[in-house]
Amino acid sequence: MRTKEDKRNLGMGIGGVLCLLASGLLLVTSSQISGFGEWYASTLYPVFVSSVGRGFGLIPWSVAEIGLYVAVIAFVGSFLSVLCRILLGKASVKKLLTWLLTWFLSASVLALLYVLLCGINYHRQSFATHAGLAEQPYSVEELKGLCLELTEKVNRLSTQVERDEGGCMILSEGVREEAVAAMEGLGEEY
Repeated sequence: MRTKEDKRNLGMGIGGVLCLLASGLLLVTSSQISGFGEWYASTLYPVFVSSVGRGFGLIPWSVAEIGLYVAVIAFVGSFLSVLCRILLGKASVKKLLTWLLTWFLSASVLALLYVLLCGINYHRQSFATHAGLAEQPYSVEELKGLCLELTEKVNRLSTQVERDEGGCMILSEGVREEAVAAMEGLGEEY
């Protein structure tokens, strides 16, 4: 007879495997079927951006970064807790299996979210193709030359901006709103 914990563990294991299979299937599909990445980017992906993306966009810090820190602390803390409980005889080794399956399911869900929110987009046409720019291979020396040229131009033009006593550029009124509007316009176009 399976206990409630056994059934939950089985469910977490199956859920984790299904998330990983879905992730793998979506990545293989996007890399092997021409046009799938473009179709996904123009139909399903905007739903995620307009719902989840806009919601997280209201928060003035990186939710992913904070989530990563919390996850690392939770991982270490929960492992130590389970280990201490087992060593003190307050929990069975089965709790360690439950702990492993919980983290397996969590990692599998994160893998699926990565694929849905980022991974498939790597298999669509590049921005250069969309913008009609010629794509060609460049050497490391050409890239280095471009970086040096851009650095020199930025350094030369940096004297043309007004700065405060700390050396930070002083922005004119309304420049933030203009920048947001410009980025939204570019987002709509590209």
